[in-house]
This record gives sequence, structure tokens and C-alpha cells, in this order.
Amino acid sequence: MRPRVPGSSLSVPLEMGDAHPGVSAANYTQDVAAPRHADDSLSSIIALMVVLALACAVIVTSLVTFYCHKLQLQGKKLRKAQEEYERDHGQSNPQPSREPTDGLQSP
Repeated sequence: MRPRVPGSSLSVPLEMGDAHPGVSAANYTQDVAAPRHADDSLSSIIALMVVLALACAVIVTSLVTFYCHKLQLQGKKLRKAQEEYERDHGQSNPQPSREPTDGLQSP
């Protein structure tokens, strides 16, 4: 248990008690270092979370862009195939072919 300072409700650390009367309170940094270390680790965790969030955002954005582009190209391909099908099979009156009967072409 920490000794009490006379006339105060504050306790004095054990190192600051009667055993070391020449040590000033300004040299005592044990309690101050612990919150600082906690703040450093907390800021490191927050920085790590920000970096991971940015990495995930880049990955998701690239995947969404890839699939949107893929769907766009697939739509163009289907449209082109439909136009080609309509051009080849959509004619109700096919034109008669002009094939020479003898293999000779007429002028």
C-alpha cells in the first residue's frame, strides 16, 4: 500500500516515500509511460486498420470495374451476334443466287 502525504488524500508512490527523500517528483515517470505506450499502440492499430481498409477498397473497386467491363463486353458481343443472326436469317425473301450454269460468265 502506498503511504499517504500528510494533510492530503493523494497517495505517494512507494519509490517516493521515506526511503528516498532526495528524489524529486519530476523524476518519477513510471505511471506516465504506461498511458503513452497505450496511445502509441492504439494509434498503430488505427493506422493498420486504415491501411487495411484502403487495400480492401482498392481490391473491391478493381473487382467491380472488372465485372462491369466484362458485362459490357458480353452485352456488345450478344448484340453483335443478334445483328448477324438477323442479317443472315431475318430476310424473308432470299435473293436468287447468280450461278453460271456452264462455268462461263456472261458479259
